[in-house]
Amino acid sequence: MNFTDFKKALKKPANQIVFVGLGNKARGDDAAGLLFLDELKKRMEFRAANFIEAKTNPENYLERILELHPELVVFIDAANVGKAPGDMGWIDKDGLDTARISTHAFNITMVEEYLKTHQALEVKYFGIRPATTSVGHPVSDVVKGKIEMFFAI
Repeated sequence: MNFTDFKKALKKPANQIVFVGLGNKARGDDAAGLLFLDELKKRMEFRAANFIEAKTNPENYLERILELHPELVVFIDAANVGKAPGDMGWIDKDGLDTARISTHAFNITMVEEYLKTHQALEVKYFGIRPATTSVGHPVSDVVKGKIEMFFAI
């Protein structure tokens, strides 16, 4: 997976997308979703998109997301995807339990259901496999490097 594949999978104009970064900056690679979001903000292709750094509490941003009237919401988080640290990919809803996007106060599927109850929209999940989520560590070099490679042109 690379940036080109990522863009193709979205299938919506940038101004109809809300990207939501999840993670905890104090827990190593749990911050990978936030780092990925920061890199995504720099891309000209998404200058019209909306970005929300929800950290560990996406439920605090539900009304903000709905106010933006998106056609697509993309949650980005550290998750057990691929085989090696730094591997990235899309996670289908059925695979969320295995991927373990669950370091947050509410189950992410509850967040999705709330959004869909209030507005017709699509939700996608993008995960980055962590190397470590230990407290007090920065994002690992391997995860940071793979995120940089993902966006390299």
